[in-house]
Amino acid sequence: MSENAQRLLSVEQAQVYPVSARQALHAKLSATLDDGVIDPDLLSKNSLWTTSGFGDLEGFILGFMGGSIDTGAERLRLKLETPLGIGVALLGACERQLVAEALKAEADLKALGSMELQLQRYEESMQNDAVSLCQRTLAVVFL
Repeated sequence: MSENAQRLLSVEQAQVYPVSARQALHAKLSATLDDGVIDPDLLSKNSLWTTSGFGDLEGFILGFMGGSIDTGAERLRLKLETPLGIGVALLGACERQLVAEALKAEADLKALGSMELQLQRYEESMQNDAVSLCQRTLAVVFL
């Protein structure tokens, strides 16, 4: 597996962590206390957690982000907080812009509906005038 990852990613070293997300999820759910906190002792004793491979992957990610497993979660939160905050702010700005554009589009649709109604009335008026002119022309010609 590692050789394939090295070849596909064009890197000299590739660490592969085979994991089972389903096993990890079940293990974490069974180790979650009533207050929503995961008990690390219960988790480490769970055979699903051990065989899931997620412990090694989480350890690598937390270590890579600049901390030990114990402090890694807090460091990870702090490192991701700023980019996530920027992302949330950008999404908010996009949402406001989309709402403004949707309101403008609704106003445009309303104006187009009004123009369409005016054009229909004008067409009816022109047809009535054409019929009237045809009748007057026929009356003059056949008099």
